[in-house]
Amino acid sequence: MLDIDFNMKVEHIGKNQFVLRINKSLVYPDTFPTREAAQDQMLAIVDMRNQLEQEALGW
Repeated sequence: MLDIDFNMKVEHIGKNQFVLRINKSLVYPDTFPTREAAQDQMLAIVDMRNQLEQEALGW
């Protein structure tokens, strides 16, 4: 089973540029124009991860 530490946060990298840091070593490949857009992607990733976990556990 894939085990990735999801300690996500949004980082500001420049004017109107934000990235989503998945954990200490992984960064989501896209940049976002607003903090909110990056946070929306973070929530989508959390939802997908939770769905995969529930499927794996047979819930």
